[in-house]
Amino acid sequence: MKKKVVLLKAAKGKIEDDLYLKVLRSEGLLVTLIQVLSFKFFNLKELYEQIAQPEKYGGIIFSSPRAVEAVNKSIENNSSLKEWQANLIPKWHSLPAYTVGQASGEFVKELGLIPIGADSGNAENLVKTIKTGYAPSGRPLLFPCGNLRRETIPQSLDDEGISFESVTVYETTAHPEIDESFRNLIKNEGVPDYIVFFSPSGVRFSCEAISSLIPAMDEIQFIAIGPTTKEAMEKSGYTVTATAESPSPGSLLKILI
Repeated sequence: MKKKVVLLKAAKGKIEDDLYLKVLRSEGLLVTLIQVLSFKFFNLKELYEQIAQPEKYGGIIFSSPRAVEAVNKSIENNSSLKEWQANLIPKWHSLPAYTVGQASGEFVKELGLIPIGADSGNAENLVKTIKTGYAPSGRPLLFPCGNLRRETIPQSLDDEGISFESVTVYETTAHPEIDESFRNLIKNEGVPDYIVFFSPSGVRFSCEAISSLIPAMDEIQFIAIGPTTKEAMEKSGYTVTATAESPSPGSLLKILI
């Protein structure tokens, strides 16, 4: 019998195009992706004004796929793809695009930039990568982020004396269809073998639905995509069976097969 896996994450674009979904299904797993997060983007004009001046920065930090999406939306809303490709990409190519996670790294590539540190696994390791490769130029790193960002990156950069300029460009909220998605899951697939959490926000926003709508909780193995998510899960009372070595489909697959 196929193992039943539920991914609690945000999908960029169509759910069926999600990289984790594709990789796990290709290995014979029965996988369902439930979107637990919604995002509202703002300050995109301000962000574009920063993106349009690469000479002011020593690089850019992407700590989530949504930060990459915000940059993409700022370009779409305030410029043109032609201008971005002709005038700005060449300048940003000469600067590091520090990135957490392979998913974010793939989106950075779609943006036309070259991700650095995508295999670092978490924010703490990314800061080590930044420290190793950052040449103090007096120019700050641009750091587009969300309203629920953790202070790991800002605090660590401050500790290392690396200047940065942050701009909050998206808000994370609970997806309005969480409860309905879990009801449909239980009705159509039954109780899953594994539930995989992808972010502390996902833990927070799905906790009530899981505890109230899923029976036989002791039969489920709960997986964390990284140490920060593991910490949030444990604080919410979950027993974490395993934590992926890095936020990548391959690392998750090692746990599941």
